[in-house]
Amino acid sequence: MEDMHLWMIDQHLGRRSVSDFQRGVLALRKREMVAKLTAENAALRRQLAEPSARQ
Repeated sequence: MEDMHLWMIDQHLGRRSVSDFQRGVLALRKREMVAKLTAENAALRRQLAEPSARQ
């Protein structure tokens, strides 16, 4: 679901009719979403790297 929202934000940012304020709001929203996904992926990688998780 988040991938779809990120795609939609990218599409809106590519439009010329988006105001500077709207661009800022979209960019901040995208930054929050990417940070959340990055943290989730890092946590998953840590879990997979633990020796106890492999047994």
